[in-house]
Amino acid sequence: MHEGQANLTMLAHMKRDEIEEIIQELIPENEKDDFILQLNNIKRDGYAIGEDNDDQITTVAAPILNHYGDIIGAVNVKIKSSTMTSEKKEQVINEVTNTVNKISWKMGYQN
Repeated sequence: MHEGQANLTMLAHMKRDEIEEIIQELIPENEKDDFILQLNNIKRDGYAIGEDNDDQITTVAAPILNHYGDIIGAVNVKIKSSTMTSEKKEQVINEVTNTVNKISWKMGYQN
């Protein structure tokens, strides 16, 4: 749950006690503050974005929520980093967040 943009997006939207338990188990003490900040930013922004330098892939992920506002999944899109312009980045983020908003709405989520 602590690696990959889709997993980070789902973790950021879990209940606080679940997040804390996972952080305690998986994140080294000296990395916890930065990791929590990362999760807070993902939750605030409504999506996660990251780049895998080894594979040259950029990933955008966003959460799917049910009618209780609980996380039930995520949509994850991977794009070759060399094709990712700032305009394309914004387009992908908008498409992914619009898609999860539609799915979440169909699952009964009302923001």
